[in-house]
Amino acid sequence: SSCCCPLVRQELPLAVDMDTVVKGQGDTEDLDSDRAAKIRQQVEYYFSDRNLSRDEFFRKLLLGSLDGWVDVDDFFMSCRKLQGLSIDRTKLANALTGSRALQVQSTLDERGACTQCKLRRLLPFQPSDFPLMSESRENGKGTGNGEVQRNNGMDSELVYEEVAPCGYYIAGYCHHGDRCVKQHSIPYALAIRHEWLHPGDPAAQEGLQRRAAEILGEGAVAKARLFPRVLSQLLSAEPAQRPGKHGRPDRTQSRRLGGEDRRDSAPDEGFDDGFAWGEEAPSASPPQEASVQVGPQATPRYLLVFDLEGKNEIIEFPVVAIDARAQREVGRFQRFVRPAMLFEGQDLTPDSPAEPFKAVLHDLSLWLRETIGLGLDEVGREAVFLTCGDWDCNHVHAQCDISGIRTPPAFCQWVNIKRTYSDIYGGDFRGMKSMLARLRLLDSRGNVKHGFHHLGMHDVENICRCLLHVLKEGNAVTVNGFRRS
Repeated sequence: SSCCCPLVRQELPLAVDMDTVVKGQGDTEDLDSDRAAKIRQQVEYYFSDRNLSRDEFFRKLLLGSLDGWVDVDDFFMSCRKLQGLSIDRTKLANALTGSRALQVQSTLDERGACTQCKLRRLLPFQPSDFPLMSESRENGKGTGNGEVQRNNGMDSELVYEEVAPCGYYIAGYCHHGDRCVKQHSIPYALAIRHEWLHPGDPAAQEGLQRRAAEILGEGAVAKARLFPRVLSQLLSAEPAQRPGKHGRPDRTQSRRLGGEDRRDSAPDEGFDDGFAWGEEAPSASPPQEASVQVGPQATPRYLLVFDLEGKNEIIEFPVVAIDARAQREVGRFQRFVRPAMLFEGQDLTPDSPAEPFKAVLHDLSLWLRETIGLGLDEVGREAVFLTCGDWDCNHVHAQCDISGIRTPPAFCQWVNIKRTYSDIYGGDFRGMKSMLARLRLLDSRGNVKHGFHHLGMHDVENICRCLLHVLKEGNAVTVNGFRRS
């Protein structure tokens, strides 16, 4: 792990350190420190959250790149602002080797001149981390009366619901303050957490409903149709059923995974569910017990489903343990995480339940030992982490670097369930919603039917629904994601 470094300037909110930098060594005599700083500042700005959240051209360039690496020839060498600083590849590479936000990869010729230069962010850009904020909200937080921007009558995937808790506030600090459209209430967040950790418990459900009415008001609760949509369910899969028409699950399957037998359960025709439909996948194989043998094609006995929240540093760490043989959940874990550096100098949220990341990993290991009989350092054979993408496990590595601790080997390989779905069903699944759409677990406007989208606890529960569908159809779920050194 690399050492911990300070955060970059406020207008470039990309955390901090570099794992590997290959430095260009060309002629630097005419690259004074002032000009190098200007080059570095301009390039870091192009990669910043602030720019990427509104610059469609550069956002597409970055998201369409391989593993986040952008060749400087694709844009930077023709950028007029940088041309005004008399750059070439060698000067650009050397100016950026001191960056705390970007990684630099250079190829040099025999004279030491840079023939190819690629750049990427230390932490991947996550489009879902950018809510569309309402600038015309007149009421303060917690009123439930503000308006959220809409897109052609359909909730945008980037819009956060006003009745959802604010993860950053709970973790210690929300820089939006009173302009944030989400709820700044620790008791409300803890009631959601308690109910999630005790799925199906009537007392926990009643407690959450009372707290929601107290914090939001009964009118806001009714308007948002909060219940039973945000109530957690104990997850399990019954024996596999025959696929419905066109190889998609029938409504009986959907209902057993927590769906509804409603004709409007499929998204509107105009809704982009994030899935590129190709040829229909062949029918699933007959039901069979998931293998627990160790091997490259064996499904591990336990799949540890997790989904992190927080782009610069982790702010929420929820996990659901799924017994692949029994095809049901066996335990839940959740902690709010206090960032190591992100909130430095800020007045922290009173009574925040967030814990330092090192303590969270310690608690996670104890929970795993109690739940599946394996500590965190033993995960990797009979138990494997499963995520919706490659970002989460890589983010654990980045957070360990920031926190100055060793990264557990368990996060060096994982199951990327989006890749699993693509391998089984064909096409390109680009997110959790595209998998939920296949299970008819989105409403007619393309919103998740269960929980708050982008609240880690609820996202994990929905990812588990996607996983259990794969298991009950008799498909193998194997490691397909690896940490690159």
